[in-house]
Amino acid sequence: MYKCNHCEKRYTPRPKERSYSEEVKRQAIKLYMEGNSGRAVGRILKISKNTCLYWIKKYAKGIEAKNKVNGRVNIIEMDELYSFVERKNRIYVITLVSRDKRQIVGYYIAFDKSKERIQQLVDNSPKAAHYYSDAYSAYEEICYYGTHTSLKSKSQTYTVEGINSDLRHYIPPLRRKSKSFFRSIHTAKSVFKIFVLAFNKFSWECPKRGYGTERLIKILQPF
Repeated sequence: MYKCNHCEKRYTPRPKERSYSEEVKRQAIKLYMEGNSGRAVGRILKISKNTCLYWIKKYAKGIEAKNKVNGRVNIIEMDELYSFVERKNRIYVITLVSRDKRQIVGYYIAFDKSKERIQQLVDNSPKAAHYYSDAYSAYEEICYYGTHTSLKSKSQTYTVEGINSDLRHYIPPLRRKSKSFFRSIHTAKSVFKIFVLAFNKFSWECPKRGYGTERLIKILQPF
């Protein structure tokens, strides 16, 4: 460290390279999307958890989550999840899933699950002949393109329940009774955007493949 005699500024003639390689950044995103918390990723790669979350938000900002389901689909199942921002602020995730394609065709993340938000989500998603949901009252007040049936049982929402289980597995703050939480709703949206893009890519390419390790590798390929 040197000090200029004229302006008294301190400087380093040969500053150390502080940037991380693209491989480290991709590895951090992969580890996070495998279900590790930001703190755990930081311990593994010896980086700050905030650095990991910054890379995730930067990656999500640079991609466009395009849906490969075009036109009308036969059946859409609807369900909701919830998590927290800064421990106390509850956020809701509403997911729309195509049963035949097994893809997430629509979702939103917000601090409420009002009928206005759900209506906007339905309007912006592919049209379906049939819609199925649980007995949440707001679903019954929505205008659908096809028929809608709300059920207290899971007999017609098993696909979305299964995909929501995947979401809880791969995204730590969505797990039940988890001590992990999102630092901001922007972080939640970024993480979800990356996962949906990868999940739909896998479902499009391998619609009838099984789960397990091979499935996880397929999901993480876009990174």
